[in-house]
Amino acid sequence: MRVLVLGGTCFLGRRVVERLHARGDSVLVAHRGRSEPAPWIPVRHLHTDRTDLAEHIGTIAEFAPDAVVDSCPLTAADVDAVPEDYDKLDVEQRWLRRDATLLRLPLIYGPCDRQRREEVILRRLRAHRQHIPLGVGNLLWTRGYVDDLATGVLAAVDNRTADGLAVNLGETQTVTIRSWVSQVLQAAGGGAEMVTVPDATLPPDLAITAAPAQHLLVSVARAQKLLGWSPGDPAPRVQESVRWHLDHPPAGTTWTGADAAADDAALAAAER
Repeated sequence: MRVLVLGGTCFLGRRVVERLHARGDSVLVAHRGRSEPAPWIPVRHLHTDRTDLAEHIGTIAEFAPDAVVDSCPLTAADVDAVPEDYDKLDVEQRWLRRDATLLRLPLIYGPCDRQRREEVILRRLRAHRQHIPLGVGNLLWTRGYVDDLATGVLAAVDNRTADGLAVNLGETQTVTIRSWVSQVLQAAGGGAEMVTVPDATLPPDLAITAAPAQHLLVSVARAQKLLGWSPGDPAPRVQESVRWHLDHPPAGTTWTGADAAADDAALAAAER
């Protein structure tokens, strides 16, 4: 299969490109060239802004893609910039009118995550903090491991039964944020204690553990039925993700006195 990928150099898009290449598909990655991993797999690249795609219609037509994977349609204008010659709500409406399969994604975690979601806990373990201030931590937010989601993207490319439909991807089991923190601590081998503190005292990077206004849960039954897709067990996925992030700590970040003071102030509030 010949697949044009828009974006495709970061996190999930990158994993999709790697998987397509690994299974023998021909891939053309159209991106700006600002975040291309080096070294990377030998696929074709078209360096351009997506708003200038129409200027490269000859290159795209010569490649003759069987499918298009858009990894970063942030606005309606982003979708409108994609030529139709090769066959957020306004974004969804535009792609659905083209009979695309629209994949709604959850909170994504795993290796190469530029947002480094586990780092909020791991940075405290690296600083040898013995107590971690948390809010009630009862937020439920559907998550998804990057490789499981890449499998879902490939299933949508191969199985066109969901064309013209919006489909949710994500894990079928969702634990609270507090339970997720516990999983991260266990996977990292850290002995820090979780301490419940008033929401108003939480350090900014732990605000996600405060009491939520609403939960963010979705059903993935449509993806399971139409695409024949199912995610893996979340427990080993969290372990795999934490191991990668422990082995690849972010450069240039340190635990500061201000960080310690914010945590200590929150912990002191819990003692009153």
